[in-house]
Amino acid sequence: MDINDVRDGIFEKLAELFPAIGRFGERPQQGIGKGKHFYVKLLQGGSEHLLHHRHKRTHAFDIHLFNCSNKEAYSIAETLISGLRYITVPGGQLRGSGMRHEVIDDVLHFFVDFNFHVMQAVPAGTPMRTMNTEVNA
Repeated sequence: MDINDVRDGIFEKLAELFPAIGRFGERPQQGIGKGKHFYVKLLQGGSEHLLHHRHKRTHAFDIHLFNCSNKEAYSIAETLISGLRYITVPGGQLRGSGMRHEVIDDVLHFFVDFNFHVMQAVPAGTPMRTMNTEVNA
């Protein structure tokens, strides 16, 4: 699983929750997206090495909603809080956390984090064959 799998999971959930609202992964060019639409942006991604081959991946997203009233933005934010609790990705589901929202310059910003653990492949090596020990009593 990688960052694009998480992003695709967010797009699928937005399409399920709001089929009539357009969705973009890149900023729409001038003249496109004049209607109500979402823009999904990765704010920050990271990886922290844990034990052995385990890593914790962190992904902080800002989902923008353009061209709607404040009242509608607040209602959509409430739907996103429950709707983004889980998204579907290859191999299962991810849980959204750290959700919060605000309206800045008539644009809803909905912030959500998707964090998960990954195991890197163990390099092939020679396994231990025998071990000799001596015990002096």
